[in-house]
Amino acid sequence: MTSAIPVPSLSGGSQSSISDNSSTASQALSKEMKPRVNVINILETDSTGNLVASPPAQSALPSAEEQIVYHCLFYILPCDHQSHNIDSWKTHILAHFRGTRLPPTAICQWCPLEFKQPTTSNSNAHTHQIWDTMLTHVAHEHFEKGHTLAASRPNFELMKYMYNSKIITEDQLKAIQLCPSPDSPAYHPSQDPVRASIGSADEPYCSTYSPRREKRLREQRRGISVV
Repeated sequence: MTSAIPVPSLSGGSQSSISDNSSTASQALSKEMKPRVNVINILETDSTGNLVASPPAQSALPSAEEQIVYHCLFYILPCDHQSHNIDSWKTHILAHFRGTRLPPTAICQWCPLEFKQPTTSNSNAHTHQIWDTMLTHVAHEHFEKGHTLAASRPNFELMKYMYNSKIITEDQLKAIQLCPSPDSPAYHPSQDPVRASIGSADEPYCSTYSPRREKRLREQRRGISVV
């Protein structure tokens, strides 16, 4: 009689080993996949218990630094340059001097602060530092606090210095006496009565009326030589 071949039992002692291996592999897989799995809540429950789509995520608001606008201080020339970066704004301001030596005194156009170079120093590096300090003051104490160019005052001495240094023209120097045009960042509606009487920077500069000059021009149109 042929003896029966024993059939290995699947429910023998190896079951615990198989179960342990399966549990270990499952835990390892869970740990491996955990950092890669992001839970996204697509649906939400409203007040009536219904599932509704969640509202789209709000885009990140710009930082306070990105919202600040630094305007060129030479708007009267005119120049409407503006920047969100304080360093590039400073570079633009100083570029208006076209490489000419900076004035030894830098005056804030909002408050009566003056930044002066020490009398013992006459170097261009110290003068540049004076202007950098003044511009830093303007940026932090005025633009970043919401002050506009409409509240600033033009610096007549500075414009005269730039004219004598041949940086600006005579017409640009005269324009400082006029009100900013409506499209200027320094414009304010309260200036309209003054603009109506003396004009604004966007209009041609008109010289004082002269009867003698008018007569000379009239005679020239007639072909009469007038000395």
